[in-house]
Order: sequence, then structure tokens, then C-alpha cells
Amino acid sequence: MARDPSRDAHSGYVGSGSRLSGRLNAPGPFNVNGEFVGEIHSEDEVSVGNSGNFDGRIYAQRVVVEGGGRVSGEIAAQDVIVHSGGSIAGVAVQAANLTLEAKSDADGAHFRVHRDYKRSPSQASANPAPPPPASEPGSASA
Repeated sequence: MARDPSRDAHSGYVGSGSRLSGRLNAPGPFNVNGEFVGEIHSEDEVSVGNSGNFDGRIYAQRVVVEGGGRVSGEIAAQDVIVHSGGSIAGVAVQAANLTLEAKSDADGAHFRVHRDYKRSPSQASANPAPPPPASEPGSASA
């Protein structure tokens, strides 16, 4: 069987059609192209691919939701990017930078975006407090 070079860049990968649940600490980039229910902590990027479905909490430097990918739960990251066709439904997002491309879906998502947000290194291995409710100053919802 030929090796998939796209996996080489990731410290972990949940392939299309696979299901995984639990808590994961990823030392590098992690890609979800199957189904993941639980919590991912990464000091790098967590990407939810075009056939990925994530339900839970993601704590990472950067979270990318590709077209066709779906996230529900919570995201705490420096950068959050939702590409066209990607979906973050019912998600509480805390980030320094947020990009929602045209034709992305943020149904029921609550955002707390502040430029000085810094995800502390302890959030990669500890259970950080969830993002504050959307009713606080500086919050918005889509």
C-alpha cells in the first residue's frame, strides 16, 4: 500500500470513515478527516478536513475547518479559520484572529475575539476554563 504523504506533516490523523473518541494531546499538527468526539490539545494546528466531523473541545495554536468539515463544541486558539463550505455550528470560539470565508457556516456560534488573546501553554495539557458566555462585553454571535 502506498504511503499517503499528506499524513507525514501531521503528528496524528483520523482518516475518513474512522471514529475516535476521548482526550488527545498532540505534540504537533493533527488532522480530523473522520469523526472525533472529545477533546484535542495541540501546541500546533488542528485541522478538520472536508470529510471531518468534530464534536467537543479544541485547544490549539490554530484551528482550520476545511470546506465540508464540521465542528461543534468549543474552540480556543490564536487563529481560527473556517473555509468556504466549512461549518462551526453551536460553537463557542475564543481567539485572537478569526476568519470566516464567504459561504462558511457559523450557525449558533458565539465568538469572543480579542487581539491580545494569548492561549497559555498550560492550556495544552490542563482543562482550561471554557470561553466566557457571549453576553460579556466584546462578545458577538452569528
